[in-house]
Amino acid sequence: MSPGIFITQIIARPGTTQQMERLTVDHSHLRDSRILLVEDAVPTQLLVQLLLEDHFHVATADSAEQAQIQSLEETPDLILLDINLAEDGMSGLELCKDLKSRAATRHIPIIFLTSAECDDTEEACWNAGGQDFIRKPINETTLLNRIRNQLILKRQAENLTRMAYVDPLTCSFNRRYFEEQLNAQVAHNARHHRSMSLLMLDIDNFKRVNDTYGHTTGDECLELVASALREEVGRPMDQVCRYGGEEFAILLPETDLTGATWIAGKINKRFRDRLAEIPSGGVDEEGLPGLTVSIGVACRLPSEGVKSLICRADQALYQAKQSGRDCFCVAEVYPDHPALMGV
Repeated sequence: MSPGIFITQIIARPGTTQQMERLTVDHSHLRDSRILLVEDAVPTQLLVQLLLEDHFHVATADSAEQAQIQSLEETPDLILLDINLAEDGMSGLELCKDLKSRAATRHIPIIFLTSAECDDTEEACWNAGGQDFIRKPINETTLLNRIRNQLILKRQAENLTRMAYVDPLTCSFNRRYFEEQLNAQVAHNARHHRSMSLLMLDIDNFKRVNDTYGHTTGDECLELVASALREEVGRPMDQVCRYGGEEFAILLPETDLTGATWIAGKINKRFRDRLAEIPSGGVDEEGLPGLTVSIGVACRLPSEGVKSLICRADQALYQAKQSGRDCFCVAEVYPDHPALMGV
């Protein structure tokens, strides 16, 4: 079910008006929205840019390959997609299907630009996963209103998702979201033979923090760790989740083992450097003690399922704990291969 249909059904139910009013989007924020225009005809590209430049941030791509890269790296809020891209590459319909098949981009609304007026073309747009379409020649009012409508629906859907999938303390995704996304990522990687990695992370000696400084300080430490993790992973497609208690999980789509261990090393260094700035046994200027983390790193193996991937990452985390904490360990590839300790 698309977010638009879901929202419409909620609004139609009795007694939900007040709930929806609390989710109303401030439309002025739409000016910060990023629009990716995928159009290989230069005159149309220039025209659409001119019409949108005073209303949104607009980036352009003139091929499906460029659009794939920009969608993954920059995660636009909406894509305007010409249905008839150059014949030597992927068509607009094929690109839409590809983006909708990826967990990192399937949530991005896509509006097709088309010169065709037949019913078959309209049906093809819907079947490919498009949210709307605009006919050429383009009418400015229609273009702006349809973009705004999709952005508003996207913001409302994101608010509902946040209520269902975000941990209120750390503002990270919760375990329910993690499990759903991991299943989707594994299925996608199995179909498209792409790499993905999983980090399982635990705050070292967290019980001692709670016992020494109290649970309020412990909660503030969880917030600090979650914020630091989000800053270190960097890419919009990377997802930091609170797995439970003081344990976090990080989903890294399109990431091989080399990339995953590099990120794990960055995370360890960040907390290690912060610890070095705090007097021994003391606290920082915000009253929070020094912390270190242990990390298990696993890159999905060919044909590997969700349970196996979690199990290997968890075993690597246990190995990091046993190896003295404040480090990462790489999961075993085969049962007879010991985990490799990271520094």
